[in-house]
Amino acid sequence: MLALTLCSINAGSQNLNIGNFVSLKVSNNVIYVAGQSGIAALKPDLTVLWEKQLPETSIRLLEINDGIIAYSSYVYAGRKGQLFSSFSSLWDKVTFTENQLGTLDLNGQQKWNSTLNGASKLSVPAIGSGIVTVMSNDSLYIFDATNGTLKTKTYNSMKFLLGKSIKDHAQPNQPLIAKDAIYTASPFKFSKLDLDGKILKQKDMYGLFSQLPVMTVAPLLFDGKIFVANAPTGQRGQKDGVARLFSIKDNLDKEWDEYVDMKGQTGVSSLIHNSNALFVATNFDVMAFNVKGKKLWENNKDIGLPLLRGVRYSGNMGVKNSDGNFLCADENAVYIASGKKVKKEFVKNITVLDTSKGKLVKTIEVTDVIVDMALLDNALVYITESNKVVVVNK
Repeated sequence: MLALTLCSINAGSQNLNIGNFVSLKVSNNVIYVAGQSGIAALKPDLTVLWEKQLPETSIRLLEINDGIIAYSSYVYAGRKGQLFSSFSSLWDKVTFTENQLGTLDLNGQQKWNSTLNGASKLSVPAIGSGIVTVMSNDSLYIFDATNGTLKTKTYNSMKFLLGKSIKDHAQPNQPLIAKDAIYTASPFKFSKLDLDGKILKQKDMYGLFSQLPVMTVAPLLFDGKIFVANAPTGQRGQKDGVARLFSIKDNLDKEWDEYVDMKGQTGVSSLIHNSNALFVATNFDVMAFNVKGKKLWENNKDIGLPLLRGVRYSGNMGVKNSDGNFLCADENAVYIASGKKVKKEFVKNITVLDTSKGKLVKTIEVTDVIVDMALLDNALVYITESNKVVVVNK
């Protein structure tokens, strides 16, 4: 295996006064970094364009679209062990406070900040058609993009009668605004809503052995079609225990579905595309499909699982470990946060695969835990737990 440390530049926390780094976005050749106490914009050479101080929080997630920078944030207040905690920490009761949604302009000036009447993790915001939307672990919130007025809150999930705390651990998926509608993938419920928040249709399964639960990635629009993927709740070795990729029609009927990672049997934690193919990542597997559902290739030999990527389980119930992006693709290569064991020590890296056959091209050495990744023209940019922004030439 060829391991390379490529030409790179990086900026550390001493250069940015925004607290611990928690999320990253790239838009129009500008790097945006969200920290626990603010947001910063940087040029590709990591020169700071501006910084905006914001109230301290635990998690702040970014989206940029239509000249708007939207952020969602929440405070992790604590965790309390429950009766079944020895079975899995997903049974612990977790508490979140200070749910916020806000926007800045592209110069870093605050437009508005609104408080959500909830206590939940929040998704990455979605921007479109004069609205900004965000998902909690059970509801969709729609805000006016101009002034931050809450237009509607719609409960569009499924009630948990047993193990409700497990649902609270799940990372809500970013809504998809497309085709004059909003599509949301929450635990056990796939929904289509109009732009005013009215539920138009919902699905929780496409047959006894073709169930949706639990959708651990956001809905994706590719080549005019909508795609979702899941972390199955069925038994290992059974059809309903294998993750699937679903192609969904506008009316939420299924066009096709294909098995993903049949041998590894872990849930899907990343779903992206370039101009030619869909790329799906589970804990130890990356696959490519065309828009008609034909599997183009699969690589389950070179993929290791780093700290923050992937799906974790309580029995057969899977939740995504973090909301960071750990899979990127351009026309030539797929990049995934990965690693391998060397003398009982896990060595972190970024695995690079070619898009045509999924063969290993190289690995890029990484010295710290990756929190989020994005593509930047001819480079890859990522942020780390040690509060560094790193730009690596491809």
